[in-house]
Amino acid sequence: MKISLPTSQSSPPPEVPKNTFGKLLTSTPVVMTVVSTLMAGLSNSEMSRGQYDRSTSAQLQSKVGDQWSFYQARRIRSATIRSSESILHAMSDISPLNREALESVMRDKIADPLLTNAVACLVSGTIPSIPPGRGYGVTIRRALEGIAAGNADRELFPLLASISADQLEDAIQIARTNSIAIDQQMSDLGRDLDRLEGFIQERVTASPSTDPTLKRDFAAARMHLDALRYDAQAQMSRPVADLLELQVRVGNREAERHRVRSGHFFVAMLVAQVAVVIATFSLAVQRRNVIWAVAASLGLTAIGFGVYVFLHD
Repeated sequence: MKISLPTSQSSPPPEVPKNTFGKLLTSTPVVMTVVSTLMAGLSNSEMSRGQYDRSTSAQLQSKVGDQWSFYQARRIRSATIRSSESILHAMSDISPLNREALESVMRDKIADPLLTNAVACLVSGTIPSIPPGRGYGVTIRRALEGIAAGNADRELFPLLASISADQLEDAIQIARTNSIAIDQQMSDLGRDLDRLEGFIQERVTASPSTDPTLKRDFAAARMHLDALRYDAQAQMSRPVADLLELQVRVGNREAERHRVRSGHFFVAMLVAQVAVVIATFSLAVQRRNVIWAVAASLGLTAIGFGVYVFLHD
């Protein structure tokens, strides 16, 4: 018995012409695959950069917390000293320090200009004036004002975009320099006050006839100056904390920008992949020019969108 198998009635796919259009038709899927791969790589790159900026901001946030703790510790120290000063005034009859009495205690130390300055501070109840530190740009000041006002990050993003990393690093360095200068000045004053206190203790011990209230009045005046010193140091350390907080906000803005760019490149990759599928399908149909035109349009759209994201976002 002879068995015959049915033959397919469908015609084979038409051959691709050997002209320029044929070459363009066959190369389109390859080009779109390359574009899709490129967009996928850019998307992954932007996501990695966003994650890096986010982790860096988290590390900076811990520095912000340390700086604010430093600031608060000085404020608390100042408040504690003021409380002790108030108790001393309430329990004793404190009189203003007499310059002549202090200078008599200093004896041969009167020629020491540092101790003379310390005596002047004790008598006047004031610390040396704080010289104005170097300032920073208007944009950074406006951003700091926005943070102090409690503005949300998205409200500050347009302003943060105009602050470069170098500008911010320079501002932080300026604030640190100002803070270190005041710390040194106040530490020198504290050291001179310690020397004066030692002289008074020696004088009271060596000469019982010394005015017994001098030591008590000196302690009250010293407390007042110490509170002022800690207030000045806290005042100059706060800008460092503020600028570090601004640096965190700038890092968060950069992380968000990279996240958005990653999403846009991902969309461009999907469009390019659709173009690959349609371009490949056009090779197997009769009216391939129409389908190829759709694929080419999608491919050009993906390329144009990717270029726009790369240049503008």
